[in-house]
Order: sequence, then C-alpha cells, then structure tokens
Amino acid sequence: MDKLLDLMQQSVILQAILTVMVVGVWLYMMVAGRTTPPSLEQIVGLVVGFYFGGKVALAAKKAQGVK
Repeated sequence: MDKLLDLMQQSVILQAILTVMVVGVWLYMMVAGRTTPPSLEQIVGLVVGFYFGGKVALAAKKAQGVK
C-alpha cells in the first residue's frame, strides 16, 4: 500500500490532469451561473492543496538529495 501511495504522489501528470479536470468543472459551473454545491468547492480545495503540496514535498526531497 505504501508503494502505491508513493507512486501516486510522484505521478505529476496524473495529479495535473485530475486538478485541471476538477478545477475546470468548478470554473464552468461558476461561469455558467450554476449553483456549485459546497462539496464540490471542498473537493476543489482538497485537490488543489494535494497538487501543490505534492510539488512542495518533491521539491524538498530533491533539495535534500533524497530519491
């Protein structure tokens, strides 16, 4: 299980695609004037936070020289 989580954290492409999809749906609903459910707003915050948090963690590992 730890190996799967490690691979998911390092998959920058998968994280980026998921982030763009979720934020795209949220932006579409906002621009179209539709009511966005609070759960969607929470999911957007969670996905964006995970995406940028993963980038910070990878940058910290690279700075320390850990593979």
